[in-house]
Amino acid sequence: MLKTNIIFYFLLISGFFACTSGKKAFHSGNYERAIYLSVDRLRKSPDHTKSRQTLGKAYKLYLDKSTSDARNLKSGVDVFRWDNVVNVYNHVHQVYDQIKTCPAALEVVSNPARFDEPLEDARKNASNAHYEAGVTHLSGGTREKARLAYQHFKIAQEFFPNLKSDCVALMNEAKQKATLQVVVLLMPINSVYNLQKYALSDVILRNALNQYVQELEKREFLDAEIIQEPNGELNNDDLLKLAYTDYVPEKSQMKEDVVQRLDSVRKEENRNGQTFVSYEKVWIELGVKEKSVRSTATLEAIITDAETGQILFNESIQASYSWQSKWAVVRTGDIRAASPEHRILLEKSEEIIPNHQRLFDELQKSIANQIKEKINNYYKAY
Repeated sequence: MLKTNIIFYFLLISGFFACTSGKKAFHSGNYERAIYLSVDRLRKSPDHTKSRQTLGKAYKLYLDKSTSDARNLKSGVDVFRWDNVVNVYNHVHQVYDQIKTCPAALEVVSNPARFDEPLEDARKNASNAHYEAGVTHLSGGTREKARLAYQHFKIAQEFFPNLKSDCVALMNEAKQKATLQVVVLLMPINSVYNLQKYALSDVILRNALNQYVQELEKREFLDAEIIQEPNGELNNDDLLKLAYTDYVPEKSQMKEDVVQRLDSVRKEENRNGQTFVSYEKVWIELGVKEKSVRSTATLEAIITDAETGQILFNESIQASYSWQSKWAVVRTGDIRAASPEHRILLEKSEEIIPNHQRLFDELQKSIANQIKEKINNYYKAY
């Protein structure tokens, strides 16, 4: 019974607020919202008197306002005014659909209006306006103008597909002229004299670049590809050249800290059925050892304009990686005096310093992330 009452009161309050909101929207001049709220209320309560009254008054005023807005827009001078005219008629048709699918609303507004022919004319005019703008921008000759042209041709197609027979062809032409062609070249690592002695592999960076180029390909106005050799004819706008210039593995460092610690250890002894607690002082001296090696690598990234040879971007990207091994040994004393942290170190043993390739692999990961961030920022406009 309590649950039934709660549901009843909830529906009552919801209906009250829906009705109140509809009236409020009507009195504030938002006739479209008043219509939607009234229709929504009538779907749930077809005989709701106030919603019927609000719908009748709101629809008449909304239709008058929409007709007036469309007429005023048509008489304006804005080249793209037809976009707004289409928008007005589309909203009228959405209201039409709402009323037509609500029998109670149809009893109030028996013949909701549609503007099919004026809407089609407005769509044609809007399409024409954007087509003409596209033609004008395409003749501008720059990549930026071509991008604007592509957008206008695309909008023209959306308003009225194939109104102009060459619209799609011009849109594709604009897209091609607006798209920046980028070639990425990662120079072989063995081409750098001071790196040859380490016999390093750059496969991690190459794999990361392959994945990154696929991400670049998803951009609307940018095409990218990786080449293995700098030779041959390239049909590109930018050349992104990447080359390692240095790899420095520093000498390993070794240090030992002597730690002394005094502690009390609880002891329990059972005598004649009774437990006696006592504390014993224990002491330990530990050698906490640490071995480390730091390595650095430098990669130069240069973006060059393929036509003029001008350097557009030039930056040295540096990464560093520190490897560390830490463990402890008992020099003297009672291990029970060791702290929990020291006991963890006592379980560890000295590790072997990674070889050059392992150190270089960690550096490559850092460099790959830096390249992605910097190139994303450089090509953010595309």
